[in-house]
Amino acid sequence: MGKFDGILLLSDMDGTMLDDVKDVPRRNVEAIDYFISNGGLFSIASGRSEKSIRRYLEVFNINAPVICYNGSMIYDYKRGETLWSNPLRRSSAAVVIDDVKRSFPRCGVEIYYCDGIAIMQPNYTTEAHMSREFLDFSLIGMEGVREPWYKAIFAMDHEELVEVEAYIRDKKYAEIYGELHFVYSEPFFYEMLDSSSSKGLALTHLARLCGVEIKKTYAIGDNYNDQEMLRMAGLGIVAGNAPDDIKAIAGQVVCSNNDGAVGAAIEYIDSLL
Repeated sequence: MGKFDGILLLSDMDGTMLDDVKDVPRRNVEAIDYFISNGGLFSIASGRSEKSIRRYLEVFNINAPVICYNGSMIYDYKRGETLWSNPLRRSSAAVVIDDVKRSFPRCGVEIYYCDGIAIMQPNYTTEAHMSREFLDFSLIGMEGVREPWYKAIFAMDHEELVEVEAYIRDKKYAEIYGELHFVYSEPFFYEMLDSSSSKGLALTHLARLCGVEIKKTYAIGDNYNDQEMLRMAGLGIVAGNAPDDIKAIAGQVVCSNNDGAVGAAIEYIDSLL
């Protein structure tokens, strides 16, 4: 039997697995190989799409399905299929998107849907995002975006984006449309998801699919979209670069993403066994 048999470890990508220049520290790669070779199940829980995550799998290994779109989908690369999803309700999401576009013409808007990514309103932030992640996208109107929709992103500099956040809160969209909720995944990305979508809920689904008890799940993250996952896991581990209020909910804080936070998390788990 392997030392990590029956254990599932999920890692966020940006700010956790990846360093600040979007590379994977060698410490992470070696620790993941050690974890998997000793019986552990390792995978990713990210706001990214399954297409965006895929290219990093040439750098590090996984042996369980991934959670993507901030908990709106579980995707299995081995089987090439979606195992579970929880998409946005189009009618509600479209109202919010149209209002934000009208009220904030400088705000970028991205919709992640079944055929890829639609840019509803481009700006510098959306252009940099697509370029940085080598993503294909379409500049199309709302009527051209087929369902299901997995999430939408409002994107601009944080100083301006907080005005969008305040506007959405003042309009009480999360109360009027109880099926919607909003969360920051980066300071420049404010995301709209189904209210039942979170990395935490998806973790419970994935653990069940993998036959792992919740108390034997571990999660590592660094940002506000990781909160539910960190709380839901048997142990939540936080990268040292996380905001103080995210560190406050951690069972353990390790080094920063630049110093191999995932490797440090595996070393910590190893020390507990």
